[in-house]
Amino acid sequence: IFTTGQRINFKRTFAPHLRPIETAGALTQAALDNPNYDTVRARIEWLMASPENVTDELVDVRVKFYKMPELQVAMRGSIPGMGGGAGESPRYEEEDCKRIQVPSLVVWGDHNPTGGPDIGEYFASLIPGAKFFNLLDAAHWPQYEHAEEHDQVIADFIHGN
Repeated sequence: IFTTGQRINFKRTFAPHLRPIETAGALTQAALDNPNYDTVRARIEWLMASPENVTDELVDVRVKFYKMPELQVAMRGSIPGMGGGAGESPRYEEEDCKRIQVPSLVVWGDHNPTGGPDIGEYFASLIPGAKFFNLLDAAHWPQYEHAEEHDQVIADFIHGN
């Protein structure tokens, strides 16, 4: 199950990002360098379709995560150009997706600022037999923005519905 994410070197181009992708890098860098309420909230708001859905509780929890050394290493390694170095997460080729032989589901938010549903749909098309689900009025965190619908889609997929 892939939820709004992929590390694929696609061989085609997609519609422009809904928001400048450079902003994501700058917000992530600020949150990693100085994890406090304001820097973390700004990053989370960028990831949401409706920033007013960002609660103080969510920000407080994420600030604690951003202060964890393990998360610092993982985040810096997962975003190109963040200085992950040897720990940088690998990227995969389209051909790698074609070798996935297990039932797969790609869940996407229609307001995902890192790329629209066309990316998620194409990603799913690369995996043999994969299903695609586009959550409406959701961005990069549909599992938080529409938790009940997201969880039902996941449960239905797991149960073969």
